[in-house]
Amino acid sequence: MKNLSSNIDVFVNLYQARVESISTIKSSNPDVFVFDDIFKKVLYVALLDSLSKTVFPNRNNRDRIVSLLQSFCDWKEADKISLPHLLRLLEKAPDPAFEELRTFAFSQIDLWERGKIISLEQDPTAESVKTHWPVEKEHRLPIEGVSMDSLKHAHLFYTYRNSLVHEFRHPGIPFEIRKDGLPYYIGRLPDSTEHPELESMMFSEWELNYPLGFFKDLCLNALRTLGDYYTRNRIDPMSFFDYGSYWLTELN
Repeated sequence: MKNLSSNIDVFVNLYQARVESISTIKSSNPDVFVFDDIFKKVLYVALLDSLSKTVFPNRNNRDRIVSLLQSFCDWKEADKISLPHLLRLLEKAPDPAFEELRTFAFSQIDLWERGKIISLEQDPTAESVKTHWPVEKEHRLPIEGVSMDSLKHAHLFYTYRNSLVHEFRHPGIPFEIRKDGLPYYIGRLPDSTEHPELESMMFSEWELNYPLGFFKDLCLNALRTLGDYYTRNRIDPMSFFDYGSYWLTELN
């Protein structure tokens, strides 16, 4: 038990130090300072990938990361449905079967005030969307491959992660009014706005932003929650990694 406790402390402290190191990164080339956020976000999601392996080692990559966000990152809106993404899905699928859901979605988005920053608290819950989703013999999808789960923020975060890792870019058209805090939407603004610098941007109706500080918060929240979880369940997080000399797991 003494070794276990020590391993947990070493692991958590090491990863907390890595989180803080990521936050201090600055580009040495002033011409590419705009990429600083991408550099940091790529490293933060790599760290989340690593942590997910310690609690969901037998799941695929998407399931591991989504489950980590839902269970260990203290993200209250992880399972909420992104309302603008839902509306876009329904716009591309005019099937009358989804008229009730469409009416519900319009009633919700009409409450959002243009030109304001909208928090994810105003997104609908999965349960409220499900009550308006058509029930048939088989689960009906407006567009093949896009399910209700696809619209949850935990799944959208994984999509964001893939854009960072595989394409080295943010998804959508990000414009981070805030660098810290929780995710938010910024909408297309009327003629007179409190953010005139956005008027020339080609925004969709509402742009979703996951700010840089949010990535750091997810990592720190996960480490705090996981540290307690490891201890309660007597899990050694180090046991899920190879520390031998050989790159092939089978040779260590």
